[in-house]
Amino acid sequence: MRIKTSSSIFVVAAVLLTSACAGKVNKGALAEVRRLGVLSVTIDNVGEQPSDIEVLRAAVDAGNAKFLDEQGKVTRFELVRPDSYQGQANFAAFRQLDTSPTVRTVLEKMAADGQLKPADASSAMAMMKAKMSGDTEAEKRIAMESVDGAMRQFATIIADKNKAVVGASNMPVVPYAVLKPDGSAKKVSYKGGNNQEQSPEERLRDVLLKSTGQLAADLGLDGFAIVHWRSTIRPMVGVGVWVGDRGLDSIWAEPTMIIINKNGEVALDMGYPSLDSMAPKRSSVPVYKKTGEMKGVVDLADPKGKVLEEYQGLLTLTAETLVRDEAAELAKN
Repeated sequence: MRIKTSSSIFVVAAVLLTSACAGKVNKGALAEVRRLGVLSVTIDNVGEQPSDIEVLRAAVDAGNAKFLDEQGKVTRFELVRPDSYQGQANFAAFRQLDTSPTVRTVLEKMAADGQLKPADASSAMAMMKAKMSGDTEAEKRIAMESVDGAMRQFATIIADKNKAVVGASNMPVVPYAVLKPDGSAKKVSYKGGNNQEQSPEERLRDVLLKSTGQLAADLGLDGFAIVHWRSTIRPMVGVGVWVGDRGLDSIWAEPTMIIINKNGEVALDMGYPSLDSMAPKRSSVPVYKKTGEMKGVVDLADPKGKVLEEYQGLLTLTAETLVRDEAAELAKN
């Protein structure tokens, strides 16, 4: 990375607060939600080394604390705080999604109901032959045998997506990208039908929706909120600044949330944060460590703790804005 020098430092004190996107409400699904829990709170992993992850986790913990405080004021729901169910075995097991008993139960039920199609070609062919011959027992057997393969596929995709985010302490990491498999600003849609016509990522999304709903029901909740901060490090005007051995740049972060009811339906989707030029940001943050003449690497664990301070402030402020926008969306419905 090359950061140009400059003779002056401009500090932008104000943080611009804008809504990520207009929210989308599923009124029928929303009507089922009263007791609301919080399943996962994450932020994009903008770091390059292990010490950066600890800074981002401390920052997202601060954002999570503020989100919970503000969410508790939304009268549409009765917020059930995570510390009341974090010790429950099935919640704790959800932190390892690829081996979660809840996920396996959902897959087994889908197999029993004929909703789980084999992921590998040989099993899919065997299933087709069983259907053509009317061998329902073989169909059921092949479907149940497909559960392990589905779990392995689940594990592979989740492991890849998990690298891109950092989660709040003592909570499952549910990568936002899994719920937005097309990587676009489109709202989450629950797609049923023939799973063989879906991509592995789309199948995973549907399984995760069902599993989230099942976990909520098991814990006596009506639904879960999943919160994510999109974040990046980039200059405001394309020019960085060196101060001693630290390089300054802007950190950008904007949150979104999805509420999933106990039936596995998306009740509220606050949309995909754009991180455009008007997104919330903090400027002149010492995010780089010098490694050579006019060169540096991302190093969020700066000696003075300024990066953490700025990230915590940004996430705390935007958490309040997120809940404000959520409340405004709910008021329309």
